Amino acid sequence: MSGTASDPIVAELTAPGAPFEIQVLAINGVECRVFFRQPQTLVEVYRKAAVHNDRVLVVDEGQGTTYRDLFRQAGALAKTLSGAYGLRKGAHIGIAMQNSTEWMVAFVAITALGGVAVLLNSRSAPDELGQAIVEADCQLVFADARCVERLAQLQHKLSVPVIVTSAAVMPGAASTFARATAGWQSVDGLECVDVAGEDLAVLMFTAGTTGAPKAAMLTHRNIAAGLANSNFASATSFAAFAKRAGPQMAAMVAKMQQTLLMIAPLFHVSGCHNGFLRALDGGAKLVLMRRWSAADAPALIAAERVQQIAAVPTMLWDLLSAPDFDKRKLASVMLIGVGGAPLPPNLLREVQRLMPQAIFAVGYGMTETNGSVATASGEAFSDVPDAVGKVLPTVDLKLMRDDGSEAGIGESGEIVVRGTVVMQGYFKRLDETEKTLSGGWLRTGDVGRFDEHGRLYIVDRKKHMVISGGENIYCAEVERAFSELPEVREIVAFGLPDERMGEKVAVVIVHHSDQTLEAEVLKDRIAATLAGYKHPRVFFFRNESLPRTGAGKIDRRAVIEELRARYRGDAAQLTV
Repeated sequence: MSGTASDPIVAELTAPGAPFEIQVLAINGVECRVFFRQPQTLVEVYRKAAVHNDRVLVVDEGQGTTYRDLFRQAGALAKTLSGAYGLRKGAHIGIAMQNSTEWMVAFVAITALGGVAVLLNSRSAPDELGQAIVEADCQLVFADARCVERLAQLQHKLSVPVIVTSAAVMPGAASTFARATAGWQSVDGLECVDVAGEDLAVLMFTAGTTGAPKAAMLTHRNIAAGLANSNFASATSFAAFAKRAGPQMAAMVAKMQQTLLMIAPLFHVSGCHNGFLRALDGGAKLVLMRRWSAADAPALIAAERVQQIAAVPTMLWDLLSAPDFDKRKLASVMLIGVGGAPLPPNLLREVQRLMPQAIFAVGYGMTETNGSVATASGEAFSDVPDAVGKVLPTVDLKLMRDDGSEAGIGESGEIVVRGTVVMQGYFKRLDETEKTLSGGWLRTGDVGRFDEHGRLYIVDRKKHMVISGGENIYCAEVERAFSELPEVREIVAFGLPDERMGEKVAVVIVHHSDQTLEAEVLKDRIAATLAGYKHPRVFFFRNESLPRTGAGKIDRRAVIEELRARYRGDAAQLTV
């Protein structure tokens, strides 16, 4: 199924001559639909964004940076990368930093140079970070103070030059960010290398059924198509807002510079594509929160007159539950984007009661699709909040039964996607790529169904994954880390409902009969190999073997269903 013009708003936005007019192109032998009036590469995005030079692009810890100054800094940095380090088009350059202006400068510099920005998870444990740098063939890495501490533990293993932020200290670092951008005030602007749509632009790490992190290869065309989809979704959201607010209010809002609260990490597709690049392309302003705080967010929203926020349910619950909650501080918010975990009905009702001026937008997508492939906003979402929306006009999406045939309306099947948004594959992972991509179709591993109105519902995940606080945590990765401990004989990881985080990781561990295990001791011992947010919150210990399938494998379903049936929300119940 693909998006159609049956919706009046869609028909208007995609009509001939409209901003989202659709054109069919043959790409790698596959006919694909594109919004051809939208930028087709990141270089086009940067050149288009230069018209907003006098606007503030980002507010970071109270410091505003204009479009002009960010492009000047990126231009100076790109010259350093090519001149001092000899890096050229195609060079793989890592970014290991939390959200910051420097992160954005580095990203623009790398991609304007024609390099490949390797987006590293700044929350990774030392071994995870080092493995990603090596597997992605990074020739240089940008790192902030937190990541420098972790990289310092790996100096004997890594020989990659590191440029550190000015606040960071790392013996043997190649340079500081300040030195690498020295003289940026005199730089005229950003010089860009000519790039083609098929050129690789970004490696963004994701994980599959094995739980092992893999670098999704995203080209300029992939990213631009994902950005265009995000712009289209924003346009439909604005149309929903205009319908609700009236033409006079809509006209006034259309003239304003939109301000977005930036919470999602920039190494995620939600942060990089839907936040940073969408703001850059649309002349918007980003207000960064380097660390989420429900206590600080309302004042920041009020001070900067933030109109749009993207938040997982955890954050919304935090806002509404704050002791000094004051809805007047959130009065500027007109759009709330939700994703990463289902929105509980009671939370939806409470937000609508306390923030009646705001509309919701939801989407379904992933790293491999450069963002959402189905979206809904306004009444289309609030009327049917269980759905993730309708498929976007440039995307083909169908549901496949196990036998390879296409599922019918109301029937569940694996979601497979085709279009210019689909990644090129996993870097240096040919086997994984072949399992995931076939004939241009991406197998998502997610199970969905369509209703008679073309709305998509997410039913289940074939991948064993837990979504906690908006973060994807793969059970196989958790299992692998604990399996390294000699005391652990068998382990199964799974998710349990959590009122605040959406889900939390739980594990059932089989230990030897003569041992007694303690959860906190086990977590301390895997801290170097597994990031803290992936650590289990609930432990079940037993000394008898887990049930097996006929093939002798652990019967995950039987284990999980047994525990879920017995679990009653008492986190103190640690032994089965």
